[in-house]
Amino acid sequence: MQRETVTARPLGPAVAELGESPFWSAAENCVWWVDVTGRQVLRTDADTGETARWPTPGEIGFIARVDGRLVAGMERGLYGFDPASGGFDLVSGTELAAGMRFNDATVDATGRLWASTMRIANDRAEGAIHVLTADWRMHELAGGFRTPNGLAFDVERSRLYFSDSHPTVRRVWHADHDPGRRKLGEPVPFMEFGDGDGRPDGAALDADGNYWIACLEAGTIEARTPAGEFHRSIRPAPAPALTKLAFGPDGRLFVTAKGTPASRSSLLACRLGG
Repeated sequence: MQRETVTARPLGPAVAELGESPFWSAAENCVWWVDVTGRQVLRTDADTGETARWPTPGEIGFIARVDGRLVAGMERGLYGFDPASGGFDLVSGTELAAGMRFNDATVDATGRLWASTMRIANDRAEGAIHVLTADWRMHELAGGFRTPNGLAFDVERSRLYFSDSHPTVRRVWHADHDPGRRKLGEPVPFMEFGDGDGRPDGAALDADGNYWIACLEAGTIEARTPAGEFHRSIRPAPAPALTKLAFGPDGRLFVTAKGTPASRSSLLACRLGG
């Protein structure tokens, strides 16, 4: 396997305890992202690196835009977020049991939100994967996960990718989705993580349907074709504990990272060639 090294630069000086969940906003020329344990929503200008921060009322897993509305997945449930006021409003019907929180999410090409939940203590396999339908109702699709992660939905193939990044699992699957049944089909193993591969964390699909996933603890991003074949392997340099990626314009890639004492930033930007 040939691994490319690409030069990554800090996109501003913002450091997070646990940076996660970046998404590109073309209208605002910025990257939205979160600090999970630091309990913040962040917005970083893609040109200047200037970063605005908003405190959250609980531990946050992700920020996403659904039907034009910013939505945060946290403890208790999904919240609508208003940057102008800094307010968070719980979306009725998305409430979670005590001790649970949202973890990862993706918005597919049709605008649907797919999201995972897990125990905050991460001590039992009570995690699940959900979809938010157009009527803003949440439906559970699959359960029994420790740390459900790596969500990406391929609309062309009606296929959901997902992983369990818990150290005892470290595996990626895909499964067909039938909207009429509101359940996932039989999971198909897609990527296995061995010693030295790190753990599968956040993921994204490129324009060709290739699946890219950040490998926590390995400092790499691995990409596979829809058939599961090797596509690319990159190491952003410097390579901290990478958590998730988002594609931007003109070959730009934005990557969040877990903060360390040596970190200069928890949001990196690099440019992909080829």
